[in-house]
Amino acid sequence: MPPNILLGEVSEIVGKTAKIKLYSTPGENIEAHLANSGTPVTLIGRGGGNFKFELPREAAVSLDEPVSVAPDFLVGMVKKIDADPREPLQTIYLASPVNIFSLQYILILQ
Repeated sequence: MPPNILLGEVSEIVGKTAKIKLYSTPGENIEAHLANSGTPVTLIGRGGGNFKFELPREAAVSLDEPVSVAPDFLVGMVKKIDADPREPLQTIYLASPVNIFSLQYILILQ
């Protein structure tokens, strides 16, 4: 069974239509953790299902490592790690495991 993928939350309801605010909206923050180590991270939305966060350069992180809000809710996968040995922090970029522009249906949980 594939994991549940967390995309956003309902921000407005008008009639039978719900407006969803994506967590990947530029500048939005969401608390999550690296699946392999449990390290807490604050994801910063970059738009289009993409995020970034920073960690000390000594922190272990791997490409394609899942990043989750809870064990049952995946937010994204690590896709790029920018680590300069001269800098104290590394910047990690992740992407949603689904193309948000091709979704036809989503499930809304209360």
